[in-house]
Amino acid sequence: MENCSLCNTGQKQSTVYDSIGRIVSIVDRNLVFVENYREYAGGMLQTQQSSLAISFCPMCGRVLEQEEE
Repeated sequence: MENCSLCNTGQKQSTVYDSIGRIVSIVDRNLVFVENYREYAGGMLQTQQSSLAISFCPMCGRVLEQEEE
């Protein structure tokens, strides 16, 4: 699908924000979540990144191609 905001093939990397403010993107067939948070009020901003290997787009269902090396 060309209109999917997460796996849009026309862009190098598309980014979507989920309902709690995390940045969600697909990088090399991995669904990557980046979350910024503060452990307590006035604390330093912490960044946590997690990823999940996927073979299709969770928004539109399109099968992701294997990256050529």
